[in-house]
Amino acid sequence: MCRVLVVEDETIIAMELTYKLRAMGITAVDVADCAGSALHCVRQRPVDVVFMDVYLAGRRDGIEAAQAIRGICPVPVVFVSASSDRATAQRASEVGGVAFLTKPVEDADLREVLNRFCASVCASA
Repeated sequence: MCRVLVVEDETIIAMELTYKLRAMGITAVDVADCAGSALHCVRQRPVDVVFMDVYLAGRRDGIEAAQAIRGICPVPVVFVSASSDRATAQRASEVGGVAFLTKPVEDADLREVLNRFCASVCASA
């Protein structure tokens, strides 16, 4: 079973992403709305992939949160943002982001990313 953490501070967007995951046969093991919650989730249970909003509630943004998570474990982080400017994409790449999806996330893009990290789960979806 593919274990996914969704880090998104906008409830509607988090719900939409978890709904899309569920439609593909994947359940998010946790949803966090800030860097601190995301770190807590990763420490509590292992995940296979993190979908991380770039702009989060709190002092740290998603890129800083991803860097902290990568210090705990080498989980792939997929950034999700409405902003796709070059500087943001560069920062995301520098902390090891494996993909950058723009909001609203298209099903085909989500499936492509999931197939890279959850192939056995998505093969039948």
